[in-house]
Amino acid sequence: MKSEDFLANLSRSLGREAVPTVTPDAATHLSLNAAMAQERALQVAEDMSERADELMANLERTAVEAAWRVFRTKSLKDAANYIREVARDIEARTMLRTQHAALDALNIEETMRGTGISLEVMAVDQEAPVDTKEAKRGELRRKAIVADVGITGVD
Repeated sequence: MKSEDFLANLSRSLGREAVPTVTPDAATHLSLNAAMAQERALQVAEDMSERADELMANLERTAVEAAWRVFRTKSLKDAANYIREVARDIEARTMLRTQHAALDALNIEETMRGTGISLEVMAVDQEAPVDTKEAKRGELRRKAIVADVGITGVD
């Protein structure tokens, strides 16, 4: 996927018709002092909170358009069980998940125990030497390409 397509999909999922153009200062808020940046962050958080249902609906719609399986649930246990059911339905043997707080909370490793499905967390030790990190990233890319199930978090 080209970066322009990715940004267009992202903008659409956020309810925007076009990719916004911004100046570097507006994008990074480097020209703002700490109090102004904090106020802007609070404004953005408030806007997201007020529009949460709309934003989630847009995200869900665009994810489905991109052929993702989308399932909204009310509990962590239900989410973990759904992941297990999908993996069983497609007779998955391998599963890769991102290292994401939302997925850590699901305790997927426990839910998948006893299924015979190999589950690995995509994690790179940031303290490792550069060569080691690059090798691990390459290994994880190869595994991601052939994994039966890939899970990423959204929060």
